[in-house]
Amino acid sequence: SNFKEFGDFANQPFKSKGTLCFYREGGIYDPDHTPTLLKKSYRIKKRKIIFEIDVNTQAKKSYFYILEFNLHFANYKQLLINRQNLKESLNFSSKELTIDDPYTKKRLHFKFDTKIDIFIVPIQTISQDEEDFRLTTQGVAIGFKIEFKERLRLKGSLCLS
Repeated sequence: SNFKEFGDFANQPFKSKGTLCFYREGGIYDPDHTPTLLKKSYRIKKRKIIFEIDVNTQAKKSYFYILEFNLHFANYKQLLINRQNLKESLNFSSKELTIDDPYTKKRLHFKFDTKIDIFIVPIQTISQDEEDFRLTTQGVAIGFKIEFKERLRLKGSLCLS
């Protein structure tokens, strides 16, 4: 809860430029408004979503862009993230992230054109039953973080196999 959002891209609709290309002319406010263009492009190819995120700003500072995914699975005890069980939060730097779901026998594979910081956090709720309080994992939040200055071009893909 101690992060400041500098952009105004979450509170206004995107304009569509074709079927899978979205862009928004907005701004970064740090502290004053600096014009910034955010463009997100998506292509679907068989079982793969290929994406490109482009941020172009006149702001001169360095910023972090975080691409967030919130995913839900049926059995978190068996879920493997880069061959590890998700017991607690994970963070590492890589060009790839693989999630194996033995319950559905599916694999999600994220791939980026550059090394990126990856943060994975189980989304948990607390409940009380007759015996005790219990934590229940309800989902997984994944943040892909990359630093940029003036221009960001992030290319990647999400493949389901």
